[in-house]
Amino acid sequence: MLLLNALREVYKADIEVAKAKIQIYLDSPVGVGDHSTLTETVDEQVNAIAHARDKLKVLLDYYSIPKM
Repeated sequence: MLLLNALREVYKADIEVAKAKIQIYLDSPVGVGDHSTLTETVDEQVNAIAHARDKLKVLLDYYSIPKM
């Protein structure tokens, strides 16, 4: 159970890191060269959120761990 709880926290942290990166890109887009690159960069973080969310959902749906 400890391992599953740890994974839950990893997936939640992955989501928060990706959200923070998106916010940084939106607040300071000068770090990304052009608009198409900014779009691709943000899309990569959206993909990271979706991937972590899907893995978190599997843990919650198939194993008896609290959401916290």
